[in-house]
Formats: sequence, structure tokens, C-alpha cells
Amino acid sequence: MIKKILTFIGVFLLIICVMGAGFMYKTDYKKTEIKSSVSDDKNYTLTVYEIGEPEFSFGSANCRFVLKNNDKKISQLDFEIRNDGGWALPQNVDIKWQDDCAVAYVNGEEQEDTIYYLYFDGKTKEVLNPKG
Repeated sequence: MIKKILTFIGVFLLIICVMGAGFMYKTDYKKTEIKSSVSDDKNYTLTVYEIGEPEFSFGSANCRFVLKNNDKKISQLDFEIRNDGGWALPQNVDIKWQDDCAVAYVNGEEQEDTIYYLYFDGKTKEVLNPKG
């Protein structure tokens, strides 16, 4: 009888742990692609991911740029989009291509516009409030 009770408690705790790990993965680590763009010469791809879910309750969305040359990763850059606790959306990022880099214009409801330069040599640059 005690063996059955201990087995039941063990299985119950295991289920709780698996559910907790799944919740933690979804809220903190899951990568969701929100936008992707390919250069004019088709050699480079810039993909924008949202990492996890926006911070509760009115926090920012954690995002990441990944720049690749064909399928080889050149650079990765983490950034935030402040949308009043909402998800990062494709319209929050506009991507343009130049001869030596990808240029990503990022906007959000509660933040200054920001421009990110992701150069083909792996360097990155951030310019806050380019209009001001």
C-alpha cells in the first residue's frame, strides 16, 4: 500500500515537473520567427525571432536578429521591442539591404525608433532615435 502511494506521488511530481519545464521553455526560450528577408543577390538572410513571450504584464518582447550568409551564421544580436506588453509583430521591423550590411529599423509603441546595422563581416551597430 505504501509502495503504491509513493509511486502515485512520484508520478504526480514528475508530471508537475514536466509541465513546469514546458511552461518555462515556452515563456523564456522558445524561438518564434516573426520576419525574414533575403538580400537582392540571394546570398544573405536576416531573420528576426521573438524569444519566449513578452514579460508580464506590460514588459518588452525579447527578440533576436540572426544574419546568415547562405546557411552559415555571420552574427546574432539580441534586442527588445516595447509594445505595451504585446508580442513583437512583423510591422515592428523594416529591413533594407545595403552593399555591406542589412539595416533593420525597429519601432514599438513605447520606445524610440532604433536602427540596427548588421554588417556582412560580423560587426553590428545600434543607432537610437535616428531622427532626434
